[in-house]
Amino acid sequence: SPGSGLPEGSPAEYAAALWDFEGRGAPAWELRLHQGQARGAVFPGAARTGGFGFAIDTGPGGADADAQVHVRVRPSTDYVLEGHLRARGLVSAGATVCGAFFIGEFDYARSDNLDWNDPVVWHRDLPSATDSPGEWVPVRYEFRTGATTRMLRIAASLGNWGFARGGLDFDDVRLLEVAHSSAAASRTGGDATLSGAASPDRALRITHVTLAGETRRCLGARADSEFEVRLRVPERAELRFGIGVEEPGWTVPGDGTRFEVLVGAGSAVHGVYSRHLHPAGSNSDRGWRDGAISLAPWEGREISIQLRTRASRPGAPLRDAAGDLGVWSNPRVVVPRSPSEEAGRPDVVLITIDTLRPDHLGCYGYERPTSPAMDRLAAEGVLFENVYTTVPRTSPAVASLMTGLYPRAHGLTTLLDSLAVRHQTLAERLAEAGYSTGAVVTNNVALRTGLGQGFHTFIDHADVWVNDPRTRAEHLAAEAAEWLAAHGQEPLFLWLHLWDPHFRYLPPSPHDRWFAPGRRTPFDLYQRIDRGELTLGELYFQGDLSPAELQRAIDLYDGEIRYTDGVLGRFLDYLDDAGILENAWVVLTSDHGESLGEQGYFFEHGEYLYDSTLRIPLVIRAPGGAGGGRRVSRSVSILDVVPTVLGAVGLSAPVGPGMDLLAGDGGDVPPREALFGETGRRFFPENPRRPVSGTAGNWLAVVSGGWKLIRVPTPGGAMRELYDLRRDPGETRNLFDAHDPRAQQLEEKLDAWVASFEGGGEAEAVIDPESAARLRALGYLD
Repeated sequence: SPGSGLPEGSPAEYAAALWDFEGRGAPAWELRLHQGQARGAVFPGAARTGGFGFAIDTGPGGADADAQVHVRVRPSTDYVLEGHLRARGLVSAGATVCGAFFIGEFDYARSDNLDWNDPVVWHRDLPSATDSPGEWVPVRYEFRTGATTRMLRIAASLGNWGFARGGLDFDDVRLLEVAHSSAAASRTGGDATLSGAASPDRALRITHVTLAGETRRCLGARADSEFEVRLRVPERAELRFGIGVEEPGWTVPGDGTRFEVLVGAGSAVHGVYSRHLHPAGSNSDRGWRDGAISLAPWEGREISIQLRTRASRPGAPLRDAAGDLGVWSNPRVVVPRSPSEEAGRPDVVLITIDTLRPDHLGCYGYERPTSPAMDRLAAEGVLFENVYTTVPRTSPAVASLMTGLYPRAHGLTTLLDSLAVRHQTLAERLAEAGYSTGAVVTNNVALRTGLGQGFHTFIDHADVWVNDPRTRAEHLAAEAAEWLAAHGQEPLFLWLHLWDPHFRYLPPSPHDRWFAPGRRTPFDLYQRIDRGELTLGELYFQGDLSPAELQRAIDLYDGEIRYTDGVLGRFLDYLDDAGILENAWVVLTSDHGESLGEQGYFFEHGEYLYDSTLRIPLVIRAPGGAGGGRRVSRSVSILDVVPTVLGAVGLSAPVGPGMDLLAGDGGDVPPREALFGETGRRFFPENPRRPVSGTAGNWLAVVSGGWKLIRVPTPGGAMRELYDLRRDPGETRNLFDAHDPRAQQLEEKLDAWVASFEGGGEAEAVIDPESAARLRALGYLD
């Protein structure tokens, strides 16, 4: 509008300038009523101690009411939202969401940034006013805005998707910008660590950014930002990095971003790198651009390295519109390995195959030839015969694999949770030790789960649905091989997660007929589900299948394993041809198994705790296959992978429940006192054996000395099952007797384990529409 001080131009230019904070004053609050069908009033609150306040009322007749407070914020900045909230006479009359508060981050680069349903991200874990009706509830919420966030919406919902009566107050609202004096380090390279400080108003942030399908760990900065580090340069050192402009900046008006690297030595400053990226002007600038600078001129000297991100045209009206989105990927000082160092700095290759039962592999005694490549790997490594996961769901189990902690300790207990940054992962430990870390994954191990912590490159196909070629093992293995080839001079940690054996069991030809070449049994199970004649819950828990249909499903599951094994064999051949196997530890395991009709549970995992879903394979191959061909019979855990890998590469293991399986003189693993398991979230009402809702209905299990005790919560008290796993590996005979000393001892171990975690878990998260769509595609919702 005239007199606003904003530049004239197109609506896109106006939108970009509107949310541009450079040179502007403090953020201004703006109150809006999202009307919908609401008949309530929104009015300023009387702040009790300062700040801002607002309230919502539905009116005497009841309705729905939503209020939003908009405030401009800076991108890539830490904030604390403080305030108090209160419910007044709140009564839900069928409303789905009632008394809830959310924070939405919105992107200045989109023309629809006021769309209620189109934020960059929603923060949904603020407390609800219904937690303490009538009382003021304090709110304190810490978060960091995204790289493109320019506006926050603090939204209060009273009776959304339904009717309610009453009112909500949100008062003393303060949004505080948190100044940090330092930015996080990227990683160690050789004897040099790339770390340093940035001024509070130019703080950088660690993030993950996807460009051209490749996700990398990055330092992100607004235009005109600087990041300086000091170090003594080792021999043969190189500075390596990538640069890019995040996708929301590709169409923003402006003329791109300039990236500069300067080296300071004594009183001299040398410009050693400068490149301008202009994604809006050229598709060639829409991916990663890698750089490598030799530090040989400064070997043995103390230097400073400065990374600068600059607007391309200083003084231009929209000079930082795209510049705010510039990122540096994995800046690090690298000392390439010499031949003498090859044996002392082993690579690590971790391969996880989703939903893989050990008893369907030849190396574990299966009669079908499903796994010749895995059998060969086991013959060259150490095979652990009795391995247990912590929870038979993907992301909680993988979080245990990466942290060495039980889900009750690391907090990622359901498929809807994410791993908190305070928990250090295996990738973070290895990155700190100078490893270049990369992951190629699919299924529910996306960046949103927090499992990308510590990975410099994270190629994530988690949102690509079932049977898409991009989720196939051969595609993922090819991407992993490309990553390895691009990082051959550094010690490497690669995580490859394949998921083909997961239901729906759709192996590509000829593996769909591999184990039933002449079978003519009609198999229309998938068609019945798609036509709505059979729900997933009915299939999983009622299993209305003929013996021939059940066998056909098992044939397909085995076909998926054989297909995945073939891809794995070719990948191992590539590692061998590239010389990686000679210097790499290879770990093969899974997140959980799969029930194939045992205990009346079909083609699923997560809701029961029998060995069909709780046991997993584990094979560890030393560099060059040294000491291979050994089998270990004692019970071990997925928790043991972290300390074992760290021990194998000469690093100390964190304190936790896991143990180094290869420690000592290579003898057998010492006996475990007990291992514990827990079910995941319940998704299906058809489950007859999960009568208690929420996390309180989770099954618990303890395995010790060849015996397993399972505790099943019911409204009338817990039921228990006791199995002798040596004599009854199929868990078909429940031997529980409350007076049996063995059962009592296991009960005591389980009670002590539960008591060791304060609170015993949190309330389950609400399934938002996006999560519901993802879980439905994965077969976890009808």
